[in-house]
Amino acid sequence: MEDRELERLAKQLGARAEQQIDVDRVAKQVVSRLRNEPQDTGPRVLRMGKRTTRRVLQIAAMLAVVLTGGLVVQNIRVTPTVASEFAVPLALDDLSELELTDVLDSLELVGPVRHVGRGGIDDLNASELAELLAMMEG
Repeated sequence: MEDRELERLAKQLGARAEQQIDVDRVAKQVVSRLRNEPQDTGPRVLRMGKRTTRRVLQIAAMLAVVLTGGLVVQNIRVTPTVASEFAVPLALDDLSELELTDVLDSLELVGPVRHVGRGGIDDLNASELAELLAMMEG
């Protein structure tokens, strides 16, 4: 078929369809249907299907759990103790005995700081050694 013949057939079909359709009747039916059907003016969330609404609520719940968990973990963190707040290394070799005693007293240890003297642990007698071991055991 040639293009001219196709155009002629299309025009004939269009003319027949135009004769069969009552434009006024179709327009009245469309207007009446638009008036009778309820208009969908609600929020989009309410117009979603049940599956979509359920999925949105699941995602919102998961986000709430994750955010709440993060806040709880952040508040439960262990606060640093007094001893761990000192980040500056101390050169204890340069301190005198009096300064060392002051440092140990400032750390608020459980037992009292005892002055041992110039000697070391080898210079302790049996009773002083037993007392030292008892203090160390708590």
